Amino acid sequence: MAITTTYPNPAPSDHIELPWNPDRRRTSTRLARRSAAVVTWLVTVYSDEVEDVIGDLPPKILNIIRQRLRK
Repeated sequence: MAITTTYPNPAPSDHIELPWNPDRRRTSTRLARRSAAVVTWLVTVYSDEVEDVIGDLPPKILNIIRQRLRK
């Protein structure tokens, strides 16, 4: 799923806002700008294509994304 930093306020219904902080060290996502996961922008990525994992989603946000994808 894609992550975008360019979207209106309030976020569209297919966008899930993610935790961010200008100081990347202060959030588990390591996002430094206002960002959202877009549940309608899906693509398959295989584990051998992942070059590096930089941040993590909090379980609460991950559960919200899973619920939206089930719809």
